[in-house]
Amino acid sequence: MRASTRSAIAGLGTALALALTTPPAGAQAPPPVAVRVEGSWAATATATRVRALSLTGLPPGAQVRMRCRGRGCPFRRRTLPTGGARRLSLGRRLRNVRLRPGAVLEIVVSAPGRAPTMVRFTMRRGRPPVRRRFTLPVRGGPPVLPAPAPPAPGPPAGSTGPAAPPPEGNPTASRGEQALGIAARYLGTPFAFGGASPATGFDDSGLVQYAYGQVGVALPRVASEQVAVGARVARADLRAGDLVFFQDSNGFVAHVGLATGDGRFLHAPHTGDVIRYESLATPFYAASFADARRVGD
Repeated sequence: MRASTRSAIAGLGTALALALTTPPAGAQAPPPVAVRVEGSWAATATATRVRALSLTGLPPGAQVRMRCRGRGCPFRRRTLPTGGARRLSLGRRLRNVRLRPGAVLEIVVSAPGRAPTMVRFTMRRGRPPVRRRFTLPVRGGPPVLPAPAPPAPGPPAGSTGPAAPPPEGNPTASRGEQALGIAARYLGTPFAFGGASPATGFDDSGLVQYAYGQVGVALPRVASEQVAVGARVARADLRAGDLVFFQDSNGFVAHVGLATGDGRFLHAPHTGDVIRYESLATPFYAASFADARRVGD
C-alpha cells in the first residue's frame, strides 16, 4: 500500500473517531437532576448529628449514593435503593452518627438523561454544616469546581520549581523542609478527591497529611482540623514546609498547601488540575488566605 494511501486512511479514521466522540456543534449539556435535599442538624463544638435528611422530587430511574470522609464517618461509600420512590429519607441511616468538625458528607443523585447532582455538607464547630451544590460530569465522578484565577507565572519550562531538600541525606533539613521535599515528588500528579496516598492520589489535605506522616508528624485528615495544629506563623515569616490555609466565602477553612519560603506554596488545587506550585500573591489566594501554621519543629 502506498504511503499516501495509508496516510489518507489514517486521516479518515481520525476524522471518524472525532465524529463519534465529539458532540455536535451547539449541542447542550443535559440538565442536572432537580432533586431537593432537606436537612436538620444538631451541632455542638465537638460533633454534628443528623436530625432529619431527605430527598424529594427524585426522577424515574434515579440512583442515590452517599459518600463520607473524616472523623465520625460510619462508611466511605454507600449506594441506596430508591424502589422508584419520589421521596427518600436518609435520616435513619445516619441515626446516632456523630460527625466531627471537618467531616464531609456528600449525596449524589443521578438519573438517565440528566447530569448528576451532588450536595456536599461540610461539618463545623457549633454551627450547621456548610452546604454546597454541584453538577457533576455526566459520567459521574468528583465535581469540577470553578477554577481560581490563572496562576502567576511559574518556573521556566522543564523545571519543577525550587529544589526542596531531600528527606534523606540532609541532617540539617527541618521536618518542614523534608515534608515539602516529599510532596514535591508528586508534582504534576492529577488531583484525586479523597486521596491521601500515592496509591489513591492526593487531594489538598491528603497531600499535606501524607508528606508530614513520612517524617513522623501525624496530622488530622482535613484542612479545617489541620489549621488547629502547631504554632501560628505570620505570613511574612513563612518557611519551607509551613502549612498555609485558605477559606471559602463563609469563612470556613477549606484548602491547605505547603509554603516554599519564597512567596509560593505547593498544593493540590482542585479536580481537573494537578499538584503544582502557586504564588501566594495570586489574587484568588491572596484574598482567601486564612492562616499559617508551623508543625513538627
